[in-house]
Amino acid sequence: MNKEEKKPSPKFILGENKKIHLVLNDRTIPVRIHPCFPWRDPGRFISVCGIDGEEILLIHATKGLEGTSKQILQQALLETRFTLTIDRIENIKKEVEIRNWTVFVEHQKRTFQTELDEWPQTLSNGSILIRDVAGDFYCVQDPKKLDPKSKKLLGEMVG
Repeated sequence: MNKEEKKPSPKFILGENKKIHLVLNDRTIPVRIHPCFPWRDPGRFISVCGIDGEEILLIHATKGLEGTSKQILQQALLETRFTLTIDRIENIKKEVEIRNWTVFVEHQKRTFQTELDEWPQTLSNGSILIRDVAGDFYCVQDPKKLDPKSKKLLGEMVG
């Protein structure tokens, strides 16, 4: 291949039950997505592995992907991040440039802060992902199972 030819961008599709598949050489392969490093830049160095765990492809950056494939991969990366699971939300207080959250994680009270322009994201599985100012992730696995007060507070954040 000469320098001017570009390798085709990998194509990802969602299969049955929203499982990710890689389209490669006219084959559709079910895959798992694993962020490698650096942790603070999750859009770089992504290992795409077959169901057997063997690496099929290493993606250097999501920014080189196109349209739907990029969205699918970015969503998968969000879902694979280590997160703390929120059981209950006690309070969300807006202050200058930040929100102070008081929550319960595994029945332990915890506080964290988010920037005012950092909004919780609803993932494809219905869970809610929240990123704090330190880069840690918190997740509400099933918002419908929250107590009424927690639902109300979270509802104000996600609409």
